[in-house]
Amino acid sequence: DGVGVRVEGLLDAGVDPNGRGVGANTPLHLLIQSGNIHLATLLLNHEANVTLTNDAGMDCIATAEQTFSRQHLRTYSSSRDRLSVATASEWNDFVQELKRRESMERARMEARDRARSQANDEHRERQATLAANARSNPTNITGLGRSEEGVGYFPSLAALQFQSSIPGPSPSVAEYENKEKERLNYILKWMSCIVFVYLLLS
Repeated sequence: DGVGVRVEGLLDAGVDPNGRGVGANTPLHLLIQSGNIHLATLLLNHEANVTLTNDAGMDCIATAEQTFSRQHLRTYSSSRDRLSVATASEWNDFVQELKRRESMERARMEARDRARSQANDEHRERQATLAANARSNPTNITGLGRSEEGVGYFPSLAALQFQSSIPGPSPSVAEYENKEKERLNYILKWMSCIVFVYLLLS
């Protein structure tokens, strides 16, 4: 259908499926509230987060259950409106899929938190050992430090692993950051020109 093609085109172009709207609702919240589980499934296939909550404290599963219980699904006469029609069986399958994805998302978050905690613990233990060795043998000073030691100006392997485990920003945030970088670079260039002219005239 035309709507689904346009939505999928936007998602493929990098639109953030987890953007917030009025009431901190995500697009997935809004599609579920409208009863359009077909487009909602399309968002799920583009990594829409089912654990995010809106200002009412409801995640997508609670929203889906509330919408279904209030019987917001209606039968429409036009073919366009039939896009939002779903049978009770389809709706139950959709709710089960939401729950499955929630379990997977929470499992990923817990695994990521455990990995970060373990990396931090190993990093702190390594730094404590290096500090103890430095105090016991003050003549063995390595200046700026070596990368394998994780001291001085060089990050440790644990720190690098921790940084690599952090997911990158969403396309919308990355675009905003790039614009801010360009603006700051522009300001810095003008400041440099002003200082240069001032030094020439002084």
